[in-house]
Amino acid sequence: MLWNFILMVFALIVGLPGFTLNNFGSTYYSAIIHGDQFYMYYILVTLQLYLLFPFLVWLFKKFTGHHGWILGISFAIQMLLMFAIKYGLPHIDDSNWIWWLRAYGVNVFTYQFYFIFGAFTSLHYQAMVAFIKKHAKAIGTVTLALGLGTVAYYFWNRNVLGLTHTSAYPLTNLTCCCMTP
Repeated sequence: MLWNFILMVFALIVGLPGFTLNNFGSTYYSAIIHGDQFYMYYILVTLQLYLLFPFLVWLFKKFTGHHGWILGISFAIQMLLMFAIKYGLPHIDDSNWIWWLRAYGVNVFTYQFYFIFGAFTSLHYQAMVAFIKKHAKAIGTVTLALGLGTVAYYFWNRNVLGLTHTSAYPLTNLTCCCMTP
């Protein structure tokens, strides 16, 4: 809350559009409850993770010999979520949905794979380090190719699929474009 306050006061001082003394209170309140200013939605997602953390611990303890399956299923769910958000959600009227579902960028389930992968990595840290060291060159090559591939993917989205810049830009798909209620 303090960080939002400081940044909003700074925005007032430098005269950023949308930040005025008249709307400071309502904008500040909205920023606190929605996490939609200055990337503060990470705090809302992290708070939700704290609530779900006991479930993650239970999941990995319950299925001790099946951590790879948990990770694989989580990855498949993540791909389905991303596909649904990008290609299905823009064509659905979500105006009657509750804010937490409509603003999927602050919904912890949108990021579920990253948290599951983090838990997997913490439990299998030595094996992960060994894997990375063994395959460092291939990982670097794939990372570079995928990084460059996002540029081609953007133009595919714009020119072939006819998406707007906001819908085509990779970083906005899960966060920025649907942050406001």
